[in-house]
Amino acid sequence: METHNQDDVPRLSLETNEPPISTPNACGDGNGNMDGCPTRQGEYLSGTRLILLLLSLMLGVFLLALDMTILSNAIPSITRSFHSLGDVAWYSSTFSLTTAPLQSAYGKAYCYFNQKNTFLTSIAIFELGNLLCALAPNSPVLIVGRAVSGIGGGGIITGAFSIIAGVAPPRRVPVCMGLLGVTFGFASVVGPLLGGALTSGPGWRWCFWINLPLGAVAAAVVMLVFATPKAKPPVRISMLEKLLQMDPAGIVLVVISQVSFILAMQRGGENGGDFAQPICVGLLVVSAVTLVAFIGLEWHLGEQAMIQYRLLREAVVSANIIVIIFVAAAYFPLMYILPIYFQSIKDASASESGLWSIPFILGVSVFVIISSSSMPRVHWTLWLVIGPAIITAGMACLYTLDLNTPLAHALGFQLLTGVGIGLVLQVPIAANQGIVSSSDVPAVIGMTLFFESVGNVLFGAVVEASFVARLVASVQGSVELAAAGIRHSDVLEAGAIGFRTLFPGNVAVIVNCYMDGFKRALLILVVCASASLLAACAALVICFAQRRCPGSRKSSIMVVEEDKTDADEKAETTTP
Repeated sequence: METHNQDDVPRLSLETNEPPISTPNACGDGNGNMDGCPTRQGEYLSGTRLILLLLSLMLGVFLLALDMTILSNAIPSITRSFHSLGDVAWYSSTFSLTTAPLQSAYGKAYCYFNQKNTFLTSIAIFELGNLLCALAPNSPVLIVGRAVSGIGGGGIITGAFSIIAGVAPPRRVPVCMGLLGVTFGFASVVGPLLGGALTSGPGWRWCFWINLPLGAVAAAVVMLVFATPKAKPPVRISMLEKLLQMDPAGIVLVVISQVSFILAMQRGGENGGDFAQPICVGLLVVSAVTLVAFIGLEWHLGEQAMIQYRLLREAVVSANIIVIIFVAAAYFPLMYILPIYFQSIKDASASESGLWSIPFILGVSVFVIISSSSMPRVHWTLWLVIGPAIITAGMACLYTLDLNTPLAHALGFQLLTGVGIGLVLQVPIAANQGIVSSSDVPAVIGMTLFFESVGNVLFGAVVEASFVARLVASVQGSVELAAAGIRHSDVLEAGAIGFRTLFPGNVAVIVNCYMDGFKRALLILVVCASASLLAACAALVICFAQRRCPGSRKSSIMVVEEDKTDADEKAETTTP
């Protein structure tokens, strides 16, 4: 009976713009354990059936990527509809909040349960979340809908890579993986444009309605052309044991910790930066306690945990993870704060804001392909340092934006920042998988991408809290607004663009207050970018110390796979 080999494992390609989401092994526990996984027997899919299945999986990945970026230019309108400027952090991070912790669990689910049914269930959950968002009568329901969408989205991305790795001929797998990755990159570019166009046209709710028919098409094609490969007898454990191996306690703890932190940031920001109030302190204590409990649980679970502590003992892996945390902390919050500058401060429409965001998204998408495709020829440490350096320079330029900055400057600063992010975004992921042994590749990829999501969620909350806190302080300190009887709560409830209609005589003053908040948010992003550069320099020093860099072991430029060979040889010598 044929068993899985390394070619069956969907790994991060170095030649395509694959998604910033974990792609664990085609089946297994997410840590390289393939016991009980389906084994292919008979012929692979080919011809029309393979093409149709691939197209449906690409559509699923497209919907997922679209859902992650389409809201960036719709958020100002959403805050006007729901009077919920303080909820921006929830809109931007809730999807990732539920997607990332479930990656390891979904890797095991595709092993323990029928792949077809698991994938279709994921699409159904994703569609349900979008339906909730489209029908949301208020902000809390929208946030819940985003969380539900994230739960389903994690299964879609994991399932797409798992399914195609199991049914495509081995020689076709890299091409199929590349197409899935390119689809994600394309959707990331289209998302902000489409979101802006829909918001300016039929309304922001269509950012969610559009997913329903497309998701139904993807599900229908998968239902018709895909059949789960025949499997060898699964590991004989009960349903309860299968569920426990998915680390549900760890998932719950990490979600509670992050939710408590976001709530604390939100409450403190809305009160002008007063984080010492009892409710904020209590929430931060809950966040810290559950974080400690999560760390202890992961230590206890060992190889079954989503966080592999033995991999963190590798200094380069840890340094790369720190880099990706701060790169994500600079990247994702900026994607959501820029439309506020364009729409709230520069008075652009949602569609104009989408067009003006193209340089940033295009810079990321194009240069992530350039850096990834060049890594077989250029050592990864080059992009690891150059990328954060460019991000820091770009963020510093963005910090100079003011009310009268020419549009060309704003577009150029965005492009510069996007180029830096694109150069480094995939490097820590690709480098870490090249450092560890082959059996640890799925675990280290999932772990690195989990921390990327943590950087997005936590620092997204910090950036939003800083923005709102400074905005509130500026409104409270304005003599003109006080004389007009306009309170900070009135400005927050008006939303990011509604204040122009509600307070037409005080627009200029409120715009200045928004500018103060925007500058404070950008200051946090400059700090994050600088931290990523420091971490990258530390990783470079460690590489030289461990003789992993070009010139330290041989005169030619090393590639990532050479590091992997060293790790595999080390693993073989230590295996009894």
